Amino acid sequence: MPPQDSKASTGMFVAAFLVGSIGGAWLLFGFGSSSAATDSNPVASVSRSSSGLEQLQLENQLLAAELEKQQLQLGLAKLRQQAGGHAVSENGLVQVPAPREVPEPAVSPGERTLAFWNEMNNIIDREAQMRTVPAGGVNDNNASRFIDARVAAGEYAVQAFAALESKSVDRDVVALSKQLGDWYAKGVAICKTGQEVLGSDAATRRGQAGLSWKAGEFTHAAAVNALNKQGATVRAAMTKKHGIAFPPLK
Repeated sequence: MPPQDSKASTGMFVAAFLVGSIGGAWLLFGFGSSSAATDSNPVASVSRSSSGLEQLQLENQLLAAELEKQQLQLGLAKLRQQAGGHAVSENGLVQVPAPREVPEPAVSPGERTLAFWNEMNNIIDREAQMRTVPAGGVNDNNASRFIDARVAAGEYAVQAFAALESKSVDRDVVALSKQLGDWYAKGVAICKTGQEVLGSDAATRRGQAGLSWKAGEFTHAAAVNALNKQGATVRAAMTKKHGIAFPPLK
């Protein structure tokens, strides 16, 4: 290789090396200058400071909320203690349990049957008071009013017997009460026939209509004897069965 070419190549290599070194130094110092400029940027520093302050404020708020929760729990525990063992809801209201229902004392079938029997006697007594015979007896002047009173008294008895509560009552006494109710219902029908007869002329009263009404009254009155006899039989059976003295049927 000629000597001049060698020198030229050597010069070109040195020049390239110097350019490369300067370029590398520029990149190196440029990068370092950029980092230094970033670290010294006041806006970035303020931003990081603000972020740290917000984080601190958030932590303080969480601590305050936790403290308030603990205070509420302590207050709730104190309310439960003051409530004497009663439950306390989350809003602090004392939940007092509803009073327990006290069961009614058990009543034996005999006692319930006797009470039912006495109610029947009360109805019979009340019905009799409602149709009291006028002083001096029934005559042409008061017969109509007396029949009206009998209708009202009989209707009361029918409704009262139907309304009796028969639960746990001896079935023989319940059957007797139904027979009594039917007897009063028939009496009401007979008395209403009598109202029509008394409101008619003399010929009708003396005729077949009058005779049928009087026959009905006689049959109805005679049925009382059979009811009284049956009442006495049932009364004796109940006294023996339940060991309780049942009063006579009125």
